[in-house]
Amino acid sequence: MIDFDGDGYPDILLRNYRMKAALYCNANVSGNNYLNVRLTGTKSNRDAIGAKIKITSAGKTQMREVYAGSGFLSMSTLTQFFGLGKADKIDALEVIWPSGAKQVFKDISANRMVKITEGKSEPVIEELKPRIPKEMVAAALHEREAKKAAH
Repeated sequence: MIDFDGDGYPDILLRNYRMKAALYCNANVSGNNYLNVRLTGTKSNRDAIGAKIKITSAGKTQMREVYAGSGFLSMSTLTQFFGLGKADKIDALEVIWPSGAKQVFKDISANRMVKITEGKSEPVIEELKPRIPKEMVAAALHEREAKKAAH
């Protein structure tokens, strides 16, 4: 998974041996919210491999662990994606670093990229701006569906 178009929603890039790559863009017509988290270690390894992230939002808890790969000749993005449904904020975001350090952040607005550096008291929070206009993504999806229907 990767956020190829920069809209905050995870997309999938698939590449099989001796075949063309296929990009599946998540157009998110549901209107649901998200939070993306990217960690940078200082005492722990720089990519934060092994760190655990727990978020609580609207009474629900989700957890992710940062890992480097998930299969033969593959790589996973180091950005962690959290789907929030209709919730518009995160009540709490907790990071447990490989070094054993723990950080907790409260009341983070949805639909953001949160960049956390180990040991820093405040995260960097960015509103994402799509690299590809939603109209272009919607047009490409419509064209793909029309081709499927024609066959």
